Amino acid sequence: MYAIRSYYVAFIPCPYALRAFIELLPEYSKTPAITSFQKLCELLPMAQLWPRLRASTLLQHNQYIELACTALQEIGMLELDVWPEYVLSWLEAHPVISFGCSANASMMFASMWHGHRINECALTLQSCDEIKDFARVAQWMGNAPNLKRLQIRHEAHIMHEDGLKLLFDAIKLSGIVELDVANYADDDFSYCMYDHLIEWLGTSHARRLSITALHVADRDKVNSLVTAIRSSQLESLEIAFMDDVTKVLFEEKIPKSLHTLSINLARIGTAESFSNSIANSSLAHLTIVNRTRQLAPTYDKTMSRVISALAALPYLQTLDITYINMNNRALTALQETIPKLQSLESLSLTCFGSKPHYLPGWLTLLLPTCPKLHRLGLRNVYWSANDVNLWNDINWPTLKLLCVRGSKVESETLHMAAPSVHLCCNDDMDHLKCCFTEPEKVSHTIEAVEKQSYLCL
Repeated sequence: MYAIRSYYVAFIPCPYALRAFIELLPEYSKTPAITSFQKLCELLPMAQLWPRLRASTLLQHNQYIELACTALQEIGMLELDVWPEYVLSWLEAHPVISFGCSANASMMFASMWHGHRINECALTLQSCDEIKDFARVAQWMGNAPNLKRLQIRHEAHIMHEDGLKLLFDAIKLSGIVELDVANYADDDFSYCMYDHLIEWLGTSHARRLSITALHVADRDKVNSLVTAIRSSQLESLEIAFMDDVTKVLFEEKIPKSLHTLSINLARIGTAESFSNSIANSSLAHLTIVNRTRQLAPTYDKTMSRVISALAALPYLQTLDITYINMNNRALTALQETIPKLQSLESLSLTCFGSKPHYLPGWLTLLLPTCPKLHRLGLRNVYWSANDVNLWNDINWPTLKLLCVRGSKVESETLHMAAPSVHLCCNDDMDHLKCCFTEPEKVSHTIEAVEKQSYLCL
C-alpha cells in the first residue's frame, strides 16, 4: 500500500489535487507522515507545502517543524532557501530525509559538502573561486546519488574555463535531469556554456532546461543550441532574456516531448511563427512574459495573436501571462479563446503596465465556461465597483482560489460572496498565504558557518 501511495503522489503536480487524493485514502491506511501532512494542510497554504516545503516557511512558523519532520519522511521535499541554524541540527538528527538547497552557495562553501543527501543545489560562480574548489565539487557531484537538479549563477568578472569543464564532465556523468543556468556578468561565459549545454542535451537524462541571459553574437551557436533542444527529450524549457534563441526556436514546431514552456521576451518575433510553432503541441503548462516595447495598438495586436494561438493547445492545464496591457483586440481574443480551453485548471493574468487596466468585468461570463478551472490569479489589475458587483453575483461552482495581489479596487472592499472561494493577497500582509506560491522568491546566499554544520550535506 505504501509503495502504491508513494508512486501516485510523486506524479501529482498540483498541490490541491494532492490534498484531494490524500483525503480519499481510507483512515486505516494513513501513515503518521500522511496524517502530519494533512494537519499541515490545515495550517499552511498548499502551494507552500507541495511539491516542496521551504525552510523560509518553517522559519516563520517554527511551531510546525515537528509536523514537517514527520511528513517529509514520505511526502514532499525540504528546500533550503534560507539557512536557519535549527534546520541544520534538525537535518543532522534525521539522516533519512533528503533535501534541496536553493540558497546560493559559492564554490568554496560547496567544496565542503559530500552530496549524499542533496536532491538539488544552487552554485554561484565568483571571481574568487579556485580550481581546487571546482575539482572538489565535481568529485562529489559525480557520485551524488540523489542529485537531480542544479542551478548555476555566473557572477564573476572572469571565466574559469578549466573549472567549468571539470564541473560539466561531472554533470554529464551524474543523474542530473534539470539544469538552470543564468549569466549576470561576462559574455565569455555564455559562449563557453553553449558548448557544454549542447553536450548535456545530448545525454539521455536531460529533461528540464532553464537558461537566462546567455547572450552570444553568433548565429551558428544559436542554431546549434536550438538544434540540440529539438533533438533532446526535454519535457520542460524555460528561456528568459534570450530573444535570439526563442526566435529560432519558433521557426519550426516545438518538440513533442515538451510539456512545460516558459518564455520571457523583449520581442516576440512574429506572432504567426509563435502560433504555428506551438499549435497542436503537448504543452500542458505555459508561461509567457511579454515585455515587448511597442506602441499600444501594435502591442494589442501582438497580444491578441498570442492569446488566439492558445486555442490550439488541447492539453493546456496551467496558463500564466504577464503583459503590459490589454486593449480591445486582446480582450476580444480572450473572449473567443477562453471557452475553448476545456482542460484549463489554473490561470494567472498579471499586468505590469502603468495605465489603469480593467480586466475582471470581461471575464465574468467567460471563465465559468472552463469546467476544470479552480485557481485564478488577477494581479495588478483594476476592479471597478461594477466589476466587484458582477463577481459577487457570479455562479462558478469550480472556482476555489482567487489571488488579487496588487489589484486596485474602486469600491470599499473586495470579497467573494461564494463561501467556497478563498480570496488571497488582498492586502499587503497576506502574501505568505498566496494560493499560487510565495509571490516573490528571494535568492538567499549561504553564510559561512562552522565546518561541522556541513556534515548534513
